[in-house]
Amino acid sequence: GRNTCGTDTETSTLIYNDCIDPVVYFENVCSSTFTAQVDQRSYSVQAQISNATSVEFTVNGVRSTNFTFNNVTGVFRSNILLNEGQNTIRITAISGCGTDTGTSVVTYTNCPDPIVNFMNGNNGFVSVSQANFDLNAYIYNVSNQNNISVRVNGSNRNFSFNASTNLLSASLVLNPGQNKIVITATTSCG
Repeated sequence: GRNTCGTDTETSTLIYNDCIDPVVYFENVCSSTFTAQVDQRSYSVQAQISNATSVEFTVNGVRSTNFTFNNVTGVFRSNILLNEGQNTIRITAISGCGTDTGTSVVTYTNCPDPIVNFMNGNNGFVSVSQANFDLNAYIYNVSNQNNISVRVNGSNRNFSFNASTNLLSASLVLNPGQNKIVITATTSCG
């Protein structure tokens, strides 16, 4: 601008850079903490990667080539086997413009669901002609009797459980007519 007192000139330099740094985004972990908790050893790593020409992948610090990456769509996939506890998964996206490393921690807890298999019965139905009934069932993935309950018509019943053979036994006295027997097994994770 110019006026009677003088002149002022401002100069600005703009630099156009069409080189965009790559970005790694994990899809199947918590977006705020980049963590996940799972109870299955097999895990599918899923990520979206933009602006990358190549990718490096490590699991617990060990480099792996067991993955697929489409640099057109940005889809990254890998099926891995987790170790018990925390597993650090790292993806580094590389381009001529720079790198981006995404890190997630997946915690695997080996805690299988309890399983209850009645020994007596045909698809959940048994017909008996005497009130005395010996109940037998196999209970899997439960460490002790304190994690099991037996209820007959809504009332708790005494039973024995052998953790080495997984066999539950109970001597029951049934009411005339229909009797509902419920065995509940729990673990620390389900």
